[in-house]
Amino acid sequence: TVTQNTAIVNPKSAIITTNFAPTVAYNCFASSWVGVTSTTKAVGSSYQTTITANDSTDWSGKVTPGYLNLSVGCGLSGGATVLSGVAYGVVSGVSIDGSTLNIAQPCSSTSCKDPGNGKIISGYYPNWARYGKNFPLSKVPFANMNEVLYAFIGFDPATGDVKSLDAWADQNEMPTLSKAVLQYPYMHATLSFGGWTNAGAFTAPMFAQLTSSDASIANFTKQSVAAMRAAGYDGIDIDWEWWSSYTTAPAAAQIKLYTSLRNALNTASQQDGKKYRLTIAVVAGVDKIQATETAVSGAWKTIAGLVDNINVMAYDMHGAFDKTSDFQAPWGMEANSPNLATKYDIQDAMNAYVGYGVPASKLVLGVPAYGRSMNVASLDNYGLYQTVTGVPGGDNDDASSGATGVFLYNCIINSAVCNHNGATIAALTFVNQESATFNQLSSQAQEPWAYGSTPQGNIFLTYDNVATATFKTQKVKANGYGGVMVWEIDGDAVDNPTMSLINAMKTELNK
Repeated sequence: TVTQNTAIVNPKSAIITTNFAPTVAYNCFASSWVGVTSTTKAVGSSYQTTITANDSTDWSGKVTPGYLNLSVGCGLSGGATVLSGVAYGVVSGVSIDGSTLNIAQPCSSTSCKDPGNGKIISGYYPNWARYGKNFPLSKVPFANMNEVLYAFIGFDPATGDVKSLDAWADQNEMPTLSKAVLQYPYMHATLSFGGWTNAGAFTAPMFAQLTSSDASIANFTKQSVAAMRAAGYDGIDIDWEWWSSYTTAPAAAQIKLYTSLRNALNTASQQDGKKYRLTIAVVAGVDKIQATETAVSGAWKTIAGLVDNINVMAYDMHGAFDKTSDFQAPWGMEANSPNLATKYDIQDAMNAYVGYGVPASKLVLGVPAYGRSMNVASLDNYGLYQTVTGVPGGDNDDASSGATGVFLYNCIINSAVCNHNGATIAALTFVNQESATFNQLSSQAQEPWAYGSTPQGNIFLTYDNVATATFKTQKVKANGYGGVMVWEIDGDAVDNPTMSLINAMKTELNK
């Protein structure tokens, strides 16, 4: 439907750009089938349908010019297959008599300013968020972000065939992001492949099998780029967490995969006249970073030349998998931390990447919108550096997931919204930046924590709050990093600007 069309006088033709070859309704911009003629042609990965008003000739041979009636709208049917079982139509452009019409935007000319202010401010949206947290993609704060990574898309490791892992979720959520790209001029939309697990299976062996065959790599590349283009997205993200299953880094295989994707994206960019992006998610453990460089000398410099951004998953550095309780996403390690020798902190990780030749401007710092809890033997020292005895249930845990100890940030700051185990959160004592204890025990880590005796026993909980997110964003600016990223968007308090991690990072980036 064309709105605010009073300024368009006697329109003769319209060109509609879509991601599919549409069937045009007989009364498109007209009151009857005799009123218009339509033709469709492929242009790059899109289709352009031209609707032309027919002239009429009476019995005497007099010709009366025909014009489009924009007030009646134009019906298009059909849709592009984005993934197997996922198909929908995207109208990406409309022009009338050669003049391009602007899509209706929810932001004004001033609020359509890129919220990153020259930096990336991104977040992963997992398609399962629509279920347990009742968080459809429409709740994403598009005005506060310039990239959304849609997680995760599946693939067959034997053939490279790309597939949906939840067709119902993808059919309902992916179109929202396709529309957001058109409504927010600065928005990037990225299809993410991989993750720690993929439909219950570790992805490390899957990526290893995929990259063992040149034919599978080529097929995966072809299908993933095709899915991205069909959806109207502009990026592909690879989250290959090899350390979940192996001790030897598959650097050569990674470079082969990234090279294939980079070449295909460059070709697609030339065909479509737009920039297509490649990003990867990487570990924040210095030993894992070094392992990649050991496997292939100069690997990180090579990888940096292939990708647009490197999303550093600067969280899960410590947790219930350690012997003693510690901060999960510390900026720096405290001098008395029993884990000091591991160098599992953000400063050491970012310095390692830069040291191996990655431009600081390509590094995007990941911030957790969740916390990790663990059972501890004692609450001495406010629960910090105590012996870990187990893993409590988190706020989204059930019989199928088992106990993970993970609590989303919005649950941590408001136990009433926790799906499960809110009583555990309510029983904790919090130590944040306003406390003298915080300055004594977390001056380097810059992470708050909570501890206490709960219905699940003695608990230590480590997480990031608004002050931490602001601090880390300041460090991103000071060190010339490329931006910030959140895992996962539905964990943030997006409805509460004063408590939102994403809003805090946006605010700091615009100072």
